[in-house]
Amino acid sequence: MRETSRIANGIVRGIVEPIDGCYQVWRLSTMTNQRYLSEVSSFVGVAAQWDEYPDFRDELISDGLLAARRFLEQFPYNGAGSRVTGS
Repeated sequence: MRETSRIANGIVRGIVEPIDGCYQVWRLSTMTNQRYLSEVSSFVGVAAQWDEYPDFRDELISDGLLAARRFLEQFPYNGAGSRVTGS
């Protein structure tokens, strides 16, 4: 969860574009055996809908930012680990 918190923190701080962060979390959730899939489902949903619904991208960006804020409320970022960068 630490890596997802780091990504979410980057989204909220404006360092990572929301869609890029959502894709990063999605990739992370498929690469690891994440037992907390329900906690990252909002990120995955945004990323999964990005290409399918281009007319709703502004809303999806807002949804990605909201997903990051909600995730951090549950799993605060403690600042440990590597620096967040855009993808």
